[in-house]
Amino acid sequence: MAVAQKTIIGPSININGEISCDEDLVIEGVVRARQITNPNHTVVIGKDSVVEAEINARTILICGKQTGNCNASEEVHLPESGVMVGDITAPKITLAKKANFRGKVTYTSSSV
Repeated sequence: MAVAQKTIIGPSININGEISCDEDLVIEGVVRARQITNPNHTVVIGKDSVVEAEINARTILICGKQTGNCNASEEVHLPESGVMVGDITAPKITLAKKANFRGKVTYTSSSV
């Protein structure tokens, strides 16, 4: 049985730079990057995380604070704990009723 691969950036980690990966990425710390590229997998921004980057991924879940555009080939989800400043482009976008979002939304019918 195959084990799903994922990388976790813990709460005590601060990253300044670009991130490119090919497995699920969970961010629990602070990331300031020009871009996070993970086209075939999921990027999760934890509840206490701060991310300043453009994110390109299959699926993006923003539970913490995100500044920068999000481009997903499948879905972007912003629950009530999420705070986002930037534009979202994806075929499926879920914004919780009390989520904090400032930007524009563009629905796509195919991969971005």
